[in-house]
Amino acid sequence: MRRKWSGSAVFWGVLAVAALVVTGGVCAPAAGQVAAVDGAADLAVGVASDGAGRYVASGWEDAAAEASALVESMREEHGVPGLSVSVVVDGQIVFSGGFGLADLEQGVAASRRTLYRLASVSKVVTASAAARLAADGRLDLDADVREYVPLFPEKPFVVTVRQLCGHLGGVRHYQLQDRLQSTPGGSIDTREYVSDNDILAIFAGDPLLARPGAAFSYSTFGFTLVGLAIEGATGKGLMEVVGEEVIEPLGLERLRRDRPREIVAHRTRFYDKGRNGTVTNSGYLNPAYKVAGGGMIATADDMARFGAAHCAPGYLGEAVFGEVFTSQTTLDGDATGTGIGWRIGRVDGRRVFQHSGAAGDAGAAAGVARGWGERVRALEPGRGRVAGGVVCASGGG
Repeated sequence: MRRKWSGSAVFWGVLAVAALVVTGGVCAPAAGQVAAVDGAADLAVGVASDGAGRYVASGWEDAAAEASALVESMREEHGVPGLSVSVVVDGQIVFSGGFGLADLEQGVAASRRTLYRLASVSKVVTASAAARLAADGRLDLDADVREYVPLFPEKPFVVTVRQLCGHLGGVRHYQLQDRLQSTPGGSIDTREYVSDNDILAIFAGDPLLARPGAAFSYSTFGFTLVGLAIEGATGKGLMEVVGEEVIEPLGLERLRRDRPREIVAHRTRFYDKGRNGTVTNSGYLNPAYKVAGGGMIATADDMARFGAAHCAPGYLGEAVFGEVFTSQTTLDGDATGTGIGWRIGRVDGRRVFQHSGAAGDAGAAAGVARGWGERVRALEPGRGRVAGGVVCASGGG
């Protein structure tokens, strides 16, 4: 039996640390997320799994030293092979580096350059691209997805892009047979995909689980359709659009599609962990069928910057920012806790926007949290907006 390294398990530790590091106090990011909090200054913490070449900005040496000790302690506690941590304050990286190993067999240290699978955190990247297209009138979130993806078969009810972004479209998620090698074509994780038809063949012919809008039902395949809709609306490949709408405007240097057969510099190795703590190499995983919802890789620096950009309107215009971070509702008027991609909730009185994910046995999470500003301002006036994040817990594929 294998266990996942869960980014969510340390999410709140990351946020607490983010609030403290901006005061020059202890910093304890861990593995798996991205987050943000209202206030006057911007702080983003990105943590990924895979430590050489740490960067510390002038004036942050003491906080970085305490942070390093605490991160290493958390890495050992959770049995994570490696971590990469990135902290952004007011748009500038003040601390970035790696802990542990990105490759256990070759003894390659984790670093700020190490790339990790985002898993379902890819959904919020896709959501941001879709939101910007919608704001510019290039994608209608309330249109029938078949307007953009005519290969998707007609259903008894219209399925909109907005519903798919909020898991209200009725499209199914994974089923047991999807991962069985005995299934015709083998496991969806080991197949090769030549065309959109190959991808749609997995799920498009299945009946909807419910009338669109009637019930929340989490679906990575729903986000596959969102990605195809983006391509249909723009006439460009998904990652070309992500490049134009996310990577370039935010200066994300390494975020890209995960192509397992390519030689990718600084990509971490992936591992599985048994119940007895034994670590083994993960098997082959081809995420081509779910690029929009689980098929991207990035560095901790990338995701720290991404999280910081979602603290307040700016990168996303004010109107669409509100849509992204407002819960959608069912036909009965019940809030689902999901906006455009992002999950919305409240923990210890704090309103939290986040997304977690897993690829094979790798944990990952991303989030934007509000409600930390007063705590930070009480410690140091002028330091109020906090964004913290973890990309993924190293290991698992």
